[in-house]
Amino acid sequence: MTLVHSFVSTRLDYCNSVLYGVADNQLQRLQSVQNAAARLVTGTRRPEHTTPVLQSLHWLPVRQRIVYKLVLCTDNWRGIGRHLVRPGE
Repeated sequence: MTLVHSFVSTRLDYCNSVLYGVADNQLQRLQSVQNAAARLVTGTRRPEHTTPVLQSLHWLPVRQRIVYKLVLCTDNWRGIGRHLVRPGE
């Protein structure tokens, strides 16, 4: 599990600043990679929903992960960090 998680998470976290604001259809490929990794780690079959699987692994969906990582990287929480997190995400 650790090897799969570290490989996938480093690839998902690569260039978060470039991926911020990208359309959902472009992020769907990354989301499908994360879903496949979650299924591989847990042994879940394809027809089952991946949201509970991601939650059980404590993995954020790709869009939320991008925003979370960008907020962590900002130095000024009252400036840039507050504007990165939009209500509803």
